[in-house]
Amino acid sequence: MNKQITNPEELQESNNREREQRETRLAHDPPLSADSTPLSAPLSAPQSAPQSAPLSANTISEEEHILLQKFCNKMDNIQYNTCPVCNERIPLIKLVKGSCRRCHTEKLLPKKFSAKNNMDPGEAPEKLKGLTEIEEMLIVQVFTVMTVYRLRGGQNGYMGNIINFPQDIQGFTN
Repeated sequence: MNKQITNPEELQESNNREREQRETRLAHDPPLSADSTPLSAPLSAPQSAPQSAPLSANTISEEEHILLQKFCNKMDNIQYNTCPVCNERIPLIKLVKGSCRRCHTEKLLPKKFSAKNNMDPGEAPEKLKGLTEIEEMLIVQVFTVMTVYRLRGGQNGYMGNIINFPQDIQGFTN
């Protein structure tokens, strides 16, 4: 079973670990450039850039890199609360009697999104925890295409069909 974080100290420790991982990635990643390898290029071992390559007009400046770091720091300081029933982790969520509003108002047992109803996928494997969002999208086994639009109240609306395409990821995951 997965470990649920209900203790505020454990939650803060988890947030600190995530922040350290992100800062480590930012510190070791070179500044981003728009003229880097295109997405259609085959994935292979990283190529070393020439040491004396001149900066192009599309390279992120030092000021922009500092702004990016400030943004990441502010994102890391957002407080997340985790519902112990459904394990939903939302910034600034208000817990009502120890659970999120949806789980609190639901009267049926077992709760719809609880582990007792087999709706908890569990903890991510260690090898997958350090992946960026792009890397996660590359290894997903099902690619979903759907039309999402924003409603006036700020909520999302969905229209039309939802299509799930299976992806063969064996070629570059080994």
